[in-house]
Amino acid sequence: MTLTIISWVAVLLGFTGTWVAAKHSYGWMIGNTCCTLWLAYDLYYAIWAGAFAALVSIIINTRNWAVTRAKETPAKR
Repeated sequence: MTLTIISWVAVLLGFTGTWVAAKHSYGWMIGNTCCTLWLAYDLYYAIWAGAFAALVSIIINTRNWAVTRAKETPAKR
């Protein structure tokens, strides 16, 4: 039951992160939270391709956060 809840929270965080990332760099960190939850889920169930995808997504989200943050003005942060 708990893992089902975690998967739904991960999905909702993914949608939220994508929505927020359009306006603020911290949306990518929300996306990282989503990916971290999926990573834990995939490792628990030994879904190795999913775990790999989650790790790659964490790297991409972190890169996008850094690029977007560098473009933001200090007032927007």
